[in-house]
Amino acid sequence: MPLKNFHFFRSNIHKAPNKSQFFYELICKIAPEFSFIVDEMTAMKMLLPLLALMLATASYARTDDTHKPVLLIHGWSPTQTGYDCNSYFANTISTLKAQGFSKIVTVGYYSNDKNCSFNLRQFDTSLTNDSSFKAIGAALSRYIQQHYTSTGQVVDLAGHSMGGLIMRAALQGASEKLTSFAPIMVEDAVTISTPHAGTGSASWCWATQCRAMAKNSTDLQWLAKNGNPQSLLPTDWTVIGSTSDELVTISSALSMSVDANHKQTYSGLSHLGILKDAPSNARVAAGLVEAAR
Repeated sequence: MPLKNFHFFRSNIHKAPNKSQFFYELICKIAPEFSFIVDEMTAMKMLLPLLALMLATASYARTDDTHKPVLLIHGWSPTQTGYDCNSYFANTISTLKAQGFSKIVTVGYYSNDKNCSFNLRQFDTSLTNDSSFKAIGAALSRYIQQHYTSTGQVVDLAGHSMGGLIMRAALQGASEKLTSFAPIMVEDAVTISTPHAGTGSASWCWATQCRAMAKNSTDLQWLAKNGNPQSLLPTDWTVIGSTSDELVTISSALSMSVDANHKQTYSGLSHLGILKDAPSNARVAAGLVEAAR
C-alpha cells in the first residue's frame, strides 16, 4: 500500500467530523473497486488491520537481531513422502540456537512431513504432494501474512533446494500482487543449494513439482523476471551453494541479483551435506542478521 495513503490518513483523520464516513472515503481512495460493496462500518473494520500494517511499514528500521521468527523450508522429496523437519534441519537449528535465534519455525508441505512446526497442507487444503513450488509459495505468503504480517511481525526465511524457490516465489508473487498471493514483511532471506536457474536432474522428471525445476520451465522463467524480489520491507537476500553439489550447479545456486558479499561458495559439500556443514550453517545464520553492504 503506497506510503502516500498513510500520510493522507495522518493528515486528515483529525479533521473529519464523521470518522466512519472518513474511513469509507479512505477505502474508496485506496481500493475504489470495493466501494460498491462496503458501507461505512464495514469500511472501518476493513481498514483497521490495513492501517496497522501501514504504520508498521512506515516506521520500520532493520533490527539485525536474532529474535524475529525464522521460517525454515525444506526441499523436494523425490518420492514425495516428505521429511522429518527436525532431522532435516538438525544441524541448522542447532547452529541458530547456539547463536541466539529464539524463534525457529520449520514449515512442511507434504502430507507425510513430520515434526514440522507447521504444515501448509493444514492451511491450504488445495495443495497436493505434487503442487508446484509456485503454488506452495502462494500458500506460504498467505500463511506469513495471516500469522505474522497482519500483526506487524517481521520474519526471516531460509530454504534448502526447492525450499528456496518456494520462498522466492512467495515474495515475487506478493510483489506482483498476483491472485492467491498475499503481501508479507520479510527482512532477510537465505537460500541454500537452490536451483534458481534450474537443474539438469529435473529433465527426466514426470511429476509436475519436479518439472517446474527443469531449466527454462515456465515457473523458473517467471522467477527470472526479478532477480531480487522484495517484500513490503526491504528484503536482503543471501545465496549459498557448493561446487560439489551433485544436483544443483554452483552457477544455478548463486543465480540471483545480489552482490558478491551475499554469494557464498563452498566445495566438497553434497546437496544434503551442505546442511550438515558447520561453516555453511554459520553462513546461514550470518545471512539472517546482516544488512546489504
